[in-house]
Amino acid sequence: RRVGFTLAEVLITLGIIGIVSAMTIPTLIKNYQEKVRDNQFKKAYATLNQALRLTTSEFGYQPKCYAFSPSDNDSDNKVISECKIFYETLVKNLKIVKHCPNKAFEGGCIPHYDGFEVILKEQHKNDEDYDEEYWDKKANNTKWWRTEHLKNTVPAYVLSDGSILIPYGNGTSFNAIFLLDINGFSGPNKFNHDVFEFILYLDNSRYIILGGASMGVIKGGIMTQNLIEKLFGTYEIYY
Repeated sequence: RRVGFTLAEVLITLGIIGIVSAMTIPTLIKNYQEKVRDNQFKKAYATLNQALRLTTSEFGYQPKCYAFSPSDNDSDNKVISECKIFYETLVKNLKIVKHCPNKAFEGGCIPHYDGFEVILKEQHKNDEDYDEEYWDKKANNTKWWRTEHLKNTVPAYVLSDGSILIPYGNGTSFNAIFLLDINGFSGPNKFNHDVFEFILYLDNSRYIILGGASMGVIKGGIMTQNLIEKLFGTYEIYY
């Protein structure tokens, strides 16, 4: 007598395997993608932090390049002018392989990014009281990382490890807000997925690298400061 499985038993077994796979594989993929992102972020962040330390060391003091300070009595012009020198010194301490002084997208230094107005509407499109006209108006009130600004204005530096540094500015003036694309042209090229915003902040003569909060989180992403806290145990990193 031959012993084996019936066709029905085989199909039932395959069905169970398929159900279990459908339940577990997406979680495994998500965990893997987050691990890759975390490692890329740590590497890019360490490179940036080292360059910041070298820059302040070369200055011999903490340069006036920060976005916010509760005790800031300096004029904006003074801060911005020293910020330009700060960035020029900073890029010397980074391994830059390509520089676009402006119009970085046209110059091939950055991929396409959906900007603030796209993300803003994406976040709220499922709201019960969603008002497209309201969000259009709100998005149009700011040029903060808008798609048009990213495509037609920003400067950018491509680093040897493939990451991209994008100062907020027009190539002639800078402030202490910038983006770091941790894997460059590799996807998904989305804010708070592989593109993160940073702010340099001064608090009682201590310079802090903070995660920027101008961009909301689209499904699957994480705010910069939350990722910093996850990886380093604090959202305030001094340099």
